[in-house]
Amino acid sequence: MLLTTLKRYWQADGWIWLGALLVAVPVFIPDYPPLVDLPQHAAQVATLSDLLHGTSHFESLYRINWFTPYLFGYLLVAVLMPLAGIAMACKIVVAASLAAFPLATAALLGSVGVDRRWAWLTVPTAYSLSFQWGFLNFIVAAPIGLLFLAAVMRHHANPRWRTGVWVAVGLLFLFFAHALICLVFITIAAADAMVRGGGARRIATKLAALLPVVPLAAGWGILTYLSESQVQQPIFWALGWQRISQLPVLLLANVGSTALLWVVLATLALPFLYGMKISREPWRHVPWFFCTILYLTVPVGMFGVVLVYPRLAMFLIPFLLMTLTPRTHPHWTPRLPPTVPMMLVSMVWIALFAASMNGVNGEIRAYEQVIAHAQPQKRMLQLMVDRDSHFLPAPIFLHFGSWYQAEQSGVVDFSFAYFPNEIVRYREEHPSPLPMGLEWQPTAFNWREHGGAKFDYFLVRGHPAVVARLFDTAPRKPELVARSRNWWLFHSARDPAAPDVR
Repeated sequence: MLLTTLKRYWQADGWIWLGALLVAVPVFIPDYPPLVDLPQHAAQVATLSDLLHGTSHFESLYRINWFTPYLFGYLLVAVLMPLAGIAMACKIVVAASLAAFPLATAALLGSVGVDRRWAWLTVPTAYSLSFQWGFLNFIVAAPIGLLFLAAVMRHHANPRWRTGVWVAVGLLFLFFAHALICLVFITIAAADAMVRGGGARRIATKLAALLPVVPLAAGWGILTYLSESQVQQPIFWALGWQRISQLPVLLLANVGSTALLWVVLATLALPFLYGMKISREPWRHVPWFFCTILYLTVPVGMFGVVLVYPRLAMFLIPFLLMTLTPRTHPHWTPRLPPTVPMMLVSMVWIALFAASMNGVNGEIRAYEQVIAHAQPQKRMLQLMVDRDSHFLPAPIFLHFGSWYQAEQSGVVDFSFAYFPNEIVRYREEHPSPLPMGLEWQPTAFNWREHGGAKFDYFLVRGHPAVVARLFDTAPRKPELVARSRNWWLFHSARDPAAPDVR
């Protein structure tokens, strides 16, 4: 009986689980996950832990912000950190989120009667822009959003008060996972309720499940806007047809040849080769239609958040797969099961990405050799003149020095504690000594203007000729402590007149 059940389960979803496990493997190859923002998120979690346990040497510098829509991802890492260490905890959470995305897609497809095997088409897209940039909370919330939408689809097909309660609870949970994903999915859910129709009372029943989160989200948005100057900055739109041409790169980490990238995208035509067609039922088109509208029209930067519209690209394929329905009389279908070509293409893409992760680990080990010479519980300024890798397309070393804060209980600037959505914030009486944007222009560092005397260490990555000029404005140049390849660690005796924030 048990073997029969397991066999049926494997035939239905086993191959999808295999894809989910494989897509997570490359995350564990390098010593540190080479994802742009992830070191900053790791620093947030480690600093939160120090503050809660009373072991922080910089307690007067920070305050805890519990009312944040970035809560769930941080708490996951915080729970795992005492057991596995901060770097491994981040790897586990990121890998689990990557694996959950095709599984959540399968659940979504199952909720609307589409063959769950097509979820394999989302396996290569796990390495999308959000992953490359290390948007931890967005990565965690993405599969949760798909599972929420699956619950919505079932509720809207047969609305009952019990399923409505689960939808309401799920939406509240989704808000504390990520506000942007909450906004996108509540928009899709409301539109789906309207398109399906069924009379005013039936529509009202479906919409009622979406209402409890509205005052919470609106209150947070108004409070944040009125109290945080960062969110009052100009909105950056970057509208244009270039958003369409950017889609392939946003969906896939361009670690192979351009030709192979298009081969991966070509696998999206497989459903039609295997006798599928686009459904004419309007409600099936609601998710991809509204996601596309949002992708084409929302700004690239708003409310203190950057790269807004590019993040939405990862949902387009799951939503398009929802529109599939079998042809009544297909003319011809290949004998080879569709799982086979999807699996082969995905495995090649995963292997290429794994090779890139292995290559970047050599660059990371140079960092490890340098940072080993830094004493713990100090204040450090990271100046990543060379923030790029030879193996991955994103500027993965932009915030890499923040691993020192995450592992050694120090303070590293520039810090995400500057931003309003973070769980650990700088206190108003101890703001960041750096202007916004200096992390992108490290050669503009000025000792006097940017408070060089406040820092014990300077972590630099760059060419010797550029590094030699970084401290020209210092009254006394910092002392070189360690160097490996293009990583440099400098030490500076703190100015006795500089305020001690510990």
